[in-house]
Amino acid sequence: MPSSDQYQTITLLLTEVITLLTREQSIVANRRWEDLPGLKKEKVVLASRLKSIDWTPDPAREEPANLSLLQSRIASLEDECRRIVQAQMELMTQQIVALQDLHLYWRECLSISFGNFAQNASAA
Repeated sequence: MPSSDQYQTITLLLTEVITLLTREQSIVANRRWEDLPGLKKEKVVLASRLKSIDWTPDPAREEPANLSLLQSRIASLEDECRRIVQAQMELMTQQIVALQDLHLYWRECLSISFGNFAQNASAA
């Protein structure tokens, strides 16, 4: 397991993850879609930084309690974020279907022409 300096680094990274996930919740809840590309980039960078850490446990050392608490909080926030995002995606899917139906309706309306009837009536 990491040394105490590495624990401090890990704790800081996990705290950054919590901050990022909290911000993600806010972005989705407030529908600030323009912030999603930047958020995604930050998540990729942070995930990469976390992957670079050696998470192999050292049997001679006990993991600090705050790491377990942080990891638990992250799991909880991720679950909540996933539920919120999935709900938004379902809503978007419904909106897309409704727009497709509306698009089809308008195309059908455009294909109906009264011009032929008017021309036939004036020719008669």
